[in-house]
Amino acid sequence: KTCIGSAGFTCLFMLGNNAVRKQQRGVANGWGTVISALAKAAGPAVGAPVFAWSVSTTDRSSAAPLAALRQRLGHYLVFVLTAGMCLLATAVVACSPPSLDHKREEGEEGQREGQ
Repeated sequence: KTCIGSAGFTCLFMLGNNAVRKQQRGVANGWGTVISALAKAAGPAVGAPVFAWSVSTTDRSSAAPLAALRQRLGHYLVFVLTAGMCLLATAVVACSPPSLDHKREEGEEGQREGQ
């Protein structure tokens, strides 16, 4: 789990570094780190209540679709949501332009914007 997470994090930073000019890499990496830290902070804060709600025995919610979802998935709800987010991230990376496969050179500004 840790190895795959580290590899994914590294790949995202490589894509980010390839997407910007050399002068903008510090700003791009800073924003990437901020977003990563916010996601790591929000994960337990959101995941724990969703997991507790999915395993609770009493249904206090008035929303019928959510109750039906909880009844079908039970305590697997959090894991299904996590898998969905991973699939979404994979789709975003798969749809990225091929120009991100290589470092951006200083003379490539017009070529990359036209792609």
